[in-house]
Formats: sequence, structure tokens, C-alpha cells
Amino acid sequence: GLGNEESITVEIRNGGSRSLSIDDIGIDGGAGSEHFRIDSETVPAAVASGETGTFDVVFEPQAAGDHQAALSIESNDQATPTATMPVSGPAVGAEISIDRRTLDFGAVDADETVYMNVTIRNKQNSPADLRINTTDIVGGDEDAFFVNRGGAPIVLAPGEAHDIEVGFEPHDRGNKNSQLQILSDAGNRPIINVWLSNTRAHI
Repeated sequence: GLGNEESITVEIRNGGSRSLSIDDIGIDGGAGSEHFRIDSETVPAAVASGETGTFDVVFEPQAAGDHQAALSIESNDQATPTATMPVSGPAVGAEISIDRRTLDFGAVDADETVYMNVTIRNKQNSPADLRINTTDIVGGDEDAFFVNRGGAPIVLAPGEAHDIEVGFEPHDRGNKNSQLQILSDAGNRPIINVWLSNTRAHI
């Protein structure tokens, strides 16, 4: 799951008559490479003739999905100076739920402040911790709304719930609309928009 890491051990066998110098080991493959790293402390400088060396590849998924990259090993092997092999790993994200998608603050006088809560939850059967990265007011009349308490960053264990308190303080009359945008590493809904208004009108 996200937030966890797993490692596998890779073997380098030297079947030649000379010592095999390991010049560089890296992870390539575009965006997929960010989910993998080499444990540099385990990389051998050389592998003697007839011996086997090992090192660890660590899988640290930053997003849900099936991730793929390529492992490359550069050495003084004249036949294969750069050896490559695919690496892959699946990552399952947390499952987020929210108790409401609209906050209607009703009729509020100018410069009066009213607060309402929205509750987010990492579902009980979620396979990983839930990380809420941002809780921002975006779009429309964003100056009239604000996150008062419980904003990001937030980490919720499976089954844990958390309240975000949103304030509404209009400075003039009229209909006000905006959104509370919640960005997380959830596998089911990484972006959630909660509609904010004082009229039940949606943006």
C-alpha cells in the first residue's frame, strides 16, 4: 500500500575469469522510476570471478496503480557493459469517504461568521493509511470562505475519521459560491470537491 515500502534482492553472478567491477546501478523508465530506488548501501563495488553479489531494489509507491520501470547495471563486462531488466510493483491506495458534498451556510449577514463541518474517513477496510495533502478553498468567491480548523496535512489510519471546519464570512451581500478541494493519495477518489454556498446553488 501507499506509504509502505518493500524490497527485493537482485543477484549479480560473475561467470567470467576476471573480477566484475560494478560502475553504476540505476532505475530508468520515466515517471515509473520515481516509485523505485536502489539501496546504495547494499551495492557491491565488484564481484569476484565465480562469485555472486547482491543488492536491494526498494519499491516506494507514491501513487496507486501498477508501476513499471527498468533496472540498469553498468559494469566492465565487455560483452554486456549495460545489463537491463524490468521492475514492477502494484500499489493499492486508501479508500476515502466523505459525509457530504455540499455545505449550505444559509442566510448570513455581511461580516457575520458561520462554521460548518465536513467529515472525511479512511474506510474501515482500507488497505493503507490515508494522506490528505491539501484542503484549499478554490474558485468563485473564495475570499468569503476559509478552512478554520482541521486542514491538511492529515494522516488517517483505516477506520479513522477527521472533521474539517469551514468558515463563511461574507463581506457584502449576495450569493456566494466556492469549493473546498481535498487532495489525497486515495486510490478511489484522489480529488474531492465540496461545494460551498449560501443559497444551495452549485458553481
